[in-house]
Amino acid sequence: MRLLAIDLETTGLDPKTDRIIEIGAALWDTDRRVVLETGGFLVRLAPGVTLDPKITKLTGITAEDLDEFGDHLPDTLLHLGGVCQRHDVRYLVGHNAREFDRLFLQAEVNRFVSPGPEIGLLSTLPWLDTMTDLPFPEEMTTRKLVHLAADHGFLNPFPHRALFDALTSLRLL
Repeated sequence: MRLLAIDLETTGLDPKTDRIIEIGAALWDTDRRVVLETGGFLVRLAPGVTLDPKITKLTGITAEDLDEFGDHLPDTLLHLGGVCQRHDVRYLVGHNAREFDRLFLQAEVNRFVSPGPEIGLLSTLPWLDTMTDLPFPEEMTTRKLVHLAADHGFLNPFPHRALFDALTSLRLL
């Protein structure tokens, strides 16, 4: 079975008004227990959208980075939806995904007049959420991703960067 771990960095916490600025994704084969493909994509700011300095402080991503390296969001979503379609992805995986990443992806898909089957797939696949769907020992009282990684004997070298958080979610899974 194939899973696609996804993590998003955004301009804020409200999927109705804030926008995606980075997507990290990792395709995982559950039978072989191996990462098959990864990608980290900065996303250009939509017209009229600004980047809060608090987000830059948290992620290290600047508006200039997004201007220089950012892709157009529809192209990135089309690519990721195509990965899901071509490789028969059964679940999306993320940390706090049901309460955050899923809502942002759904909001972006809803902004399209006609998203097409690949992009639409991103809003219909079920999610596995490593914050709520994994059994953790009682002594692990925090659900912060960076702490869970350390509690499981590894470090996320770049927390709050989408690709590394997606890979950390897979490792927890």
